[in-house]
Amino acid sequence: MIKKFFHQFASPKSYFAIANKFGKPVLAFFFLLYIGALVWGLFFTPPDAVQGDSYRIIYMHVPASFMAQILFVVMAITSAVFLIWKLKLALFGAYQLGEPGGNGMPELLLH
Repeated sequence: MIKKFFHQFASPKSYFAIANKFGKPVLAFFFLLYIGALVWGLFFTPPDAVQGDSYRIIYMHVPASFMAQILFVVMAITSAVFLIWKLKLALFGAYQLGEPGGNGMPELLLH
């Protein structure tokens, strides 16, 4: 029963039907949550006693580095799922995760 559920959900047709329905509201919610956390961390936290305001960069740098590492791990897992079970959606997910994990996050970390 669980295998049937995963194979049905891994079908691009059924996945995109659900993703198109819930994708934009979920993205908007997490984007607003991210912006709120970023504003709170950069503007409302007190300066550090030793480093002053330069300490606040940690509120952007550390989550970005965690996200980059998590993207690479999830990309490896989805690639393994594709190689083992031949689920087409896993290859699509690995391909889509490669762009922000390979280009976007390291650029954010190095600046």
